[in-house]
Amino acid sequence: MSKMTNKGCARHLMISGGLMLLLVVAMVVLNWSTFTLMFSNMTALGEGASTAEQMATPDALLEYMAAHPEQASLVVMDVGAEEPHIQFQGAAERPLVNVPRLVLLTAYAEAVTEGRLDPDTLVALSDVQRYHLEARGQGGHPAAVERLRGEGAITNDSLALHTLVRSVMQYNDEAAADWLLEALGYDTVEATRERLGWPARATPLPSSGRTLSWRHPQMEATPAERLDELAARPQPAYAEEVMELTASFVSPGSFRDEVIEVVRARGTEISLRDQRALAQATYPTGSADAYASLLARALTDALHTPEASAHLRTVLDRSVPADTLDGALPVEVIGSVSGAFPGMLSFAAYARRPDPLPDRIVVAFIQDLPIAIFYHLMQTGMDRALFIRLLSDDAYVEDAAQFLSDHAADGDVAAR
Repeated sequence: MSKMTNKGCARHLMISGGLMLLLVVAMVVLNWSTFTLMFSNMTALGEGASTAEQMATPDALLEYMAAHPEQASLVVMDVGAEEPHIQFQGAAERPLVNVPRLVLLTAYAEAVTEGRLDPDTLVALSDVQRYHLEARGQGGHPAAVERLRGEGAITNDSLALHTLVRSVMQYNDEAAADWLLEALGYDTVEATRERLGWPARATPLPSSGRTLSWRHPQMEATPAERLDELAARPQPAYAEEVMELTASFVSPGSFRDEVIEVVRARGTEISLRDQRALAQATYPTGSADAYASLLARALTDALHTPEASAHLRTVLDRSVPADTLDGALPVEVIGSVSGAFPGMLSFAAYARRPDPLPDRIVVAFIQDLPIAIFYHLMQTGMDRALFIRLLSDDAYVEDAAQFLSDHAADGDVAAR
């Protein structure tokens, strides 16, 4: 009797196991795209893992940049000096994260000083929230609103324009940046870019529309197919598409409703590798030399007007608390714009130092980073530690310049 019972239990276990296996297989088949996306992202996280493990100090990142000139640019200069301390791949045009907002902010500063915009104008929070695409930087806009409410900067669900601009700068509020671009007008920002003498792809575009240009619910192309399409598209045509997608997304209607529903349920359904490739194909570009020059012009009242230069500084300036930069030369104010996206890091900043020390500018761009290295830097903050040290420590700048001169390939670096 016990043998029959054991056989029956074994048979039930086999049947249950088989049903469980069929259920798992069915779930994988029904959710194949989700399964393959997860698998792709898991393997992507192994890219460069051995190198990431060896990156224990900011010096290791400098060594990585020296060894990969095709991926990295670094310019370190003092305002008024004849030559930069470091000019490593300074002329290379690279895709940039957030730093192109300097073009947007320059256009804003010009509009304020010319009387076309009033920084005290109240902006309805609901107008800004229309631009929030949930899958893009989940913490960006909602976190910014929470912090602004905590500061008492939002009253009756409205905020001053200058507060909105601060949210763009301090809290990486992409929705606020998109709203500001529309308020200024794309043509106005284009005109600022043209005055700077920069190429067409340097003009920032709305992040919500750009993300939708990669993939949206009504698009049939795969991310790989879309990458091929975008790579062949002229910049003016691409900019027009992004602006149209942005307008459709922020307007009430079926397109907006469908995007919100799909993105909340499944995200963008784009793998980390595809996100990296699409970002590098579509993000605004710029060179470290050009952005260092822009910051130098802002510091010396040499933008479109001296008033615009001064107003841009008021937007960027952040006081540095005493002893924040331990062991470094004194820094009174830092103005910076930085950003990160899988595979990409961008940093542009100046340090205003007390006389007789000259103001210092550091611009660093990195692209095509292996995913494991990118996330290692995000977790450790090693990139910012390196760039802040270059801003504030003269002795370290001399050592870094010497290291790059000794280790970078000929033609990659000019240093003194």
